[in-house]
Amino acid sequence: MKIDRKTAHPLIKKIEARDFPPYVYTYPPTRMFQPVEDFCLDDVILTDDINVYLHVPFCEQKCTFCGYLTTIDGKGDFQEAYVDTIVTELEMKRELFESRKITSLNFGGGTPSLLTIDQFERIFYKILEINPGLLNTAREISIEATPESVEYEKFKRFQELGLNRVSIGIQTFDDGEIALSKRHNWAQISTDAIETLRKAGIPNVCCDLMYGIEGQTIESWQRSVNGLLEFKPETIELYALAVQPKTSLGMKPRPVMSNEDKYRCYEIARDLLLDAGYVHDSHLRFVIPERGFYAQQVNASQGQSLIGFGAGARTYAVNAHYRNSFDTKFQRGAIKRYMQKISDGNNSVETAVFLNEDEQIRKYVIGRIDRLDKTDFRKNFGMEFDHAFPDLCFVLLDHKLAEEERETFILTSTGLKFRELIANAFFSEQTARKEQSYWEEVPLVQIRK
Repeated sequence: MKIDRKTAHPLIKKIEARDFPPYVYTYPPTRMFQPVEDFCLDDVILTDDINVYLHVPFCEQKCTFCGYLTTIDGKGDFQEAYVDTIVTELEMKRELFESRKITSLNFGGGTPSLLTIDQFERIFYKILEINPGLLNTAREISIEATPESVEYEKFKRFQELGLNRVSIGIQTFDDGEIALSKRHNWAQISTDAIETLRKAGIPNVCCDLMYGIEGQTIESWQRSVNGLLEFKPETIELYALAVQPKTSLGMKPRPVMSNEDKYRCYEIARDLLLDAGYVHDSHLRFVIPERGFYAQQVNASQGQSLIGFGAGARTYAVNAHYRNSFDTKFQRGAIKRYMQKISDGNNSVETAVFLNEDEQIRKYVIGRIDRLDKTDFRKNFGMEFDHAFPDLCFVLLDHKLAEEERETFILTSTGLKFRELIANAFFSEQTARKEQSYWEEVPLVQIRK
């Protein structure tokens, strides 16, 4: 049913109200996943070029805002056993990736940099054994790290093996904000970590900053951005706090930044980074040209399949998304369940969603909405992009949230600012309802006006 173009579109109303939904990094979101039994990998369609993700759930702290599958009690034998399990899973599922071109490999978490050199090598060499062309085909081999986990000897060895990108979660240089987040990376530790990665020869240091966290002000955010610019990391990613249900911050109401202030923080950082010579690689990622990148995220958003290994890891195929053992509340139990299933020689997939044509179209658009090739859309789906979403396209162009350059539909600077709201506007009705229900679990009293 078409919307009367004389009335305000729901998207515009949300922009005017300064709604601020969480980062949409894939579609459909995990709220659409359903429990599955005897999930058959033969039903999954993968692209020829693939990305590999390995989830390492171990951390030394539990951040107040963290909604990932992690455990802070994983040292020693348990971590060793987990690494053995990942190696076993890689062997069990070797047919998924042994004959495909791996374009990126990422160790995520959790804090995968807590792996010992030996543990990292065991996983890495197993992948290399199964897919010997990895080092020739992967543009990116990366790992996520906390600043306090960065050690010269370890990262020098990682670099020698082929690691060329480290994503380091700094979040803020304000020690007070670090303490409120239950983190340990004091400002000096973060700056030392960046310098250590430089010394180890990592060519692409990616630093994350987060705005909207507890105790933060617009002024302290600007100081953190300027502080990071002193080091000119190749890649900088700006994440807005999303208060998730069942996290420490989501269960115990505490005041956080208003949406209006979060948008202001984004504008301040965007302008500072562009003035410093960075370019927009996506709405939240800024890179030094020819040096910064995040290949795995770009590849996955552009439709390349991503195969996940480890507890809670997700796989994004053409026709389905699925996930290994996961639980938002009993996280260590989910990790143990994953390990037991693999040990028993069973499939570790517990939830999945299959994508019909409509959802595949929406996935395509949301992944590419920053810059969408209308010719490619037509080739893939046999219809015009403007005809698939006529009212939404009209609104985006009419309100200068997007513009067209021949066959390319591009979000403007204003459109990038409101990119999450725009992405949500492309959700199917069923998905939108599920998302709204999930995020409504967060107490409204947390928002600091």
